[in-house]
Amino acid sequence: MRSEGRIPVLVAQLVAFALILSLPGAVLPLLVRCVAVVIAASVLLPLLIVDPSRLRHSSRRTRRLGVSQAGFLAVVALAAVALTVVQLVTASYALVPRVLVGAVGAWLLQVIAASLVLWQLDRGGPVARRGIRSGPHPDPDLRFPQEDLEERWMPSYLDYVTTALTNAMAVVPARTLALRPRTKILTSIWSFTSFALLGVVVARIIAFVA
Repeated sequence: MRSEGRIPVLVAQLVAFALILSLPGAVLPLLVRCVAVVIAASVLLPLLIVDPSRLRHSSRRTRRLGVSQAGFLAVVALAAVALTVVQLVTASYALVPRVLVGAVGAWLLQVIAASLVLWQLDRGGPVARRGIRSGPHPDPDLRFPQEDLEERWMPSYLDYVTTALTNAMAVVPARTLALRPRTKILTSIWSFTSFALLGVVVARIIAFVA
């Protein structure tokens, strides 16, 4: 099976960096945002050197780097969402428009971070998932509906973006199923925090307009 391309994932990572830097200072201070981006970028650099265009190589070190970067972005996104909720509840009316704009960035950041985590965890990551790495395949974290239609179908990064976006917006169970306990816990946390943020945003907009 052909290896997966790097470009869609790289674009998502760069967007995540930009979203972190664009968060309001009331949510995360500029120094914290810059340090977070530097840490995430420094982890990304060796991965780009190993696989600049297509994902063909996987070692224990690169695997740890990929999972660590995705997990780090997920923690930053979760902190941004939580702090944004606090700011929406406590901010003065003068700061509300700026915090509302930041809420959009925090929500999008969490969607991207969730997609990267799922992409890294499912079936051992993008290299193992495509059968490029030798050895037994790890158990799947997600079950996609396309797998029932095509025997050799394998998800790409865009499928994980769609799953993360659906999980953050849908009020009914998604068609992509979480199979392993860790995936169920993670998707539940992301779904709860996303809806909490959206609920506070709507309430704050109503109060601001009224």
